[in-house]
Amino acid sequence: MGHTLPQGFIDASERLRPEDFGIVTGKRRETWVPPDDHFRAIGYEPYRQQREFHAAKARFKVVAGAKRIGKSFMGARDVQPLIVSPMTHGWVVGVTYRRAVKEFEYILRDLTRTLQLGTLEKNNNVRGGYMNITFPWDSKVEVRSAKDENDLEAEALDWAILAEPAQHRESTVELLIERLMEKRGVLIMPGTPPPARHWMKRRFDWGQDPGNEDYYSIQIPATETPYPGLDEVRRIEKELSPLRYRRDILAEFVATDDIVYSTIEYPVHVDDLEYNRDLPLYWCFDFGWSHPWVCLWVQVDRGAERVYVLREYYQRRMTDSDNIDAVREIHRDLGWDRTVLNVADPRSPGARAELENHGVEITGMAGSQRGDVDRRTELVRQKLAIRTGVTPSLIVDRSCDNLIDEFTLHDVDPKTGKERDADNDGLDALGYLFLELFDEGDDDVGIAWA
Repeated sequence: MGHTLPQGFIDASERLRPEDFGIVTGKRRETWVPPDDHFRAIGYEPYRQQREFHAAKARFKVVAGAKRIGKSFMGARDVQPLIVSPMTHGWVVGVTYRRAVKEFEYILRDLTRTLQLGTLEKNNNVRGGYMNITFPWDSKVEVRSAKDENDLEAEALDWAILAEPAQHRESTVELLIERLMEKRGVLIMPGTPPPARHWMKRRFDWGQDPGNEDYYSIQIPATETPYPGLDEVRRIEKELSPLRYRRDILAEFVATDDIVYSTIEYPVHVDDLEYNRDLPLYWCFDFGWSHPWVCLWVQVDRGAERVYVLREYYQRRMTDSDNIDAVREIHRDLGWDRTVLNVADPRSPGARAELENHGVEITGMAGSQRGDVDRRTELVRQKLAIRTGVTPSLIVDRSCDNLIDEFTLHDVDPKTGKERDADNDGLDALGYLFLELFDEGDDDVGIAWA
C-alpha cells in the first residue's frame, strides 16, 4: 500500500464517520498505513532493538535506554502510523512543555516536512505552551504539561508519549492510562533508567513478564546500538564514574540501596523556581579539572525552612580564572543581586585565593571541619526529608540537570561503607553551604541576610 492519503482525507469538508474506518469503542485501533510502509516512506531504518520495539503489540511500552541512542526518536515514530490514520487524537506529555519538544518536533518534521502532508492547524510555540497539529483527516497531535495535572483531564486518547518518564509522578501515568481506556490506546514511555525504586522500574518489570500482555519493555545499552558508536562509548567510560556509566551508557536501573540520597524524588524535590529579591543569594563552589568545577546559586527563606537551588554551573578542563569569569558573566546576564555569602571547598587554597583575587569573598573557615563528609551528608538528608502534608525543605530547579543526576547516582562503597568520591561535586558544594548555614555545632555560622 502506498503512502498517499486518499482524496477524502484531504477534503476537510467531508464528514468522516468512525464506522468507515473500523473505529469501535473498546477495540484497539488498526492503523490505516502499515507501520513498515510508513517507516519506508519517511526513510526510517530502525536498528534491531528499535524493530523489536515497534513490532511489539502491547499497549504500554517501556524503553530503558542509554543516553543518545534515539529513545525520543523511536517513541515519536512508533505513534506516527496512528497519527496518519483518520480520527485519532494523541498527546506528548512532558513535566514541562520544553521537555516534550523533541518528540513533538520529530513528528512535525516527519509528517509535514518529509511527507509534506497538509495541516488545518500547526503551532510550535514552546514558550507559550501552544504546540499542536491538526490534520485534514480529523487527527490531532497535542503537547501537554504535567505540571498541572488538571490539564490531563480531557477526552479519550488513542495514544500518548510520556517524555522523559523518570521525571514524572506515577499519578501522571495513571491519569494517562485513564485517558486511554475508552479507545484501548497505547502509551509509550522511553527514557534513561531512574533508580530502581521508581515506578518506571516496576512497569519495566511488568513488561518482562510473558504473562502480562498489556506491557512490553526493552533495555537498550549504548554498547549494542549504532549510536553513539563503540569508539565513543569506550572513550566516555574513562570520563564517567562507574555508577553513572552503568545508568547512562549500560541503561541499568541503579539499585537504591547504595544511594546516599535515596529519598530524592524528582517530582517532589524538583520544580520550576524563580529568583526572589527578598531572600539572600549565595554562591557555593567545588573545584575540579577532570572532575567538574561547580558553582551553585542558592537561596534560603527567612525561616530557614526552605532551600532553593536556582542555577548550576558545571565545567571541566578550564582554569579557575576562566571559570570564575564565566560564573560572573552568567550572574550579570541573570540580573540578580549580589551574593551575601560565598563558600568553597576548603581543600583547594589556590582556587579559593583565585576567587578572592576576582573580588569573590569567601566566608567560613578552612580545615578539616569543612571536610566533614558525614556531617554534610546528614544536613542535606535532613532537608530532603519528606513529611506528610509538608513541602520538602530542599527544592532544586528543573534546569539543574547535573545536580539532580548526582542526587540519584552518588553511592556508597559496599566494601568500606563510605561515600565514594564520585558523582558528588555539586553535592560537595551544597554541603559546604549547609555546614556554614545550618551546623548548630559551629557558633560562627548562620544565615546572612541582605
